[in-house]
Amino acid sequence: MILLCSDYGLEGPYIGQVEAAIYRHAPMTRVINLCADFPRGNIRAAAALLAASTVEFPEGTVFFCVVDPGVGTFTSPPVILEINRRWYVGPDNGIFDQIGGRAGCTECLEITWRPEHLSRSFHGRDLYAPVCAWLARGRQPETRRIAWKRVQASGDELPEIIYIDHFGNAFTGIRYSVVPQDSILHCGNRDAIRYAGTFAEAHRGEVFWYGNSIGLVEIAANQERAAELLGIHIGSSVGFSRGIPEA
Repeated sequence: MILLCSDYGLEGPYIGQVEAAIYRHAPMTRVINLCADFPRGNIRAAAALLAASTVEFPEGTVFFCVVDPGVGTFTSPPVILEINRRWYVGPDNGIFDQIGGRAGCTECLEITWRPEHLSRSFHGRDLYAPVCAWLARGRQPETRRIAWKRVQASGDELPEIIYIDHFGNAFTGIRYSVVPQDSILHCGNRDAIRYAGTFAEAHRGEVFWYGNSIGLVEIAANQERAAELLGIHIGSSVGFSRGIPEA
């Protein structure tokens, strides 16, 4: 199957056009829109979300990964990365830093193939979608092998808010597994946010932190919108009284 991860948004024609482009080349392949609202143009946040969201899928899965504020320039080479026997396709602009850095990139291929018609503003539809379709069918476009390394110098933990969901819960870029449960979280207008295992362990309106379903530290409030209570947004800093272990 092919999983779509992008900042295209749920409204408008973009996701539909990508799905249609894939269908033309791989009509029997299952396409799932995993997340279309990665923070717009925020590569650091996208890298953390991608790493947390894609580790449980089976070998052979193809990931369409496009968050590219420099679209149309090819400043970042279009690549195919093989990581844990899965394929990751997109611009090598830092979006693969977390997943590639943690799991190790087995192979990095720069995509040298270009379609006959390539728009300057929609490489996702014209370039990356056909490549994903071919990979899902066991084919490979014209490529050349290149060495892969992190684009950004940041470590494995991103101590800031990277996503705010429909319920007002705030995802951080910090893995739950590296933070002791007795740690006190600091974010927005609160300096003493404590851990709770579930929403039911907190009083109504109480802000707490916990480990969410994709393994990240998340800030929530029982039956309230934590992001509004804290006055936070994408990029707001997060700290812990006991700190975060070195990457």
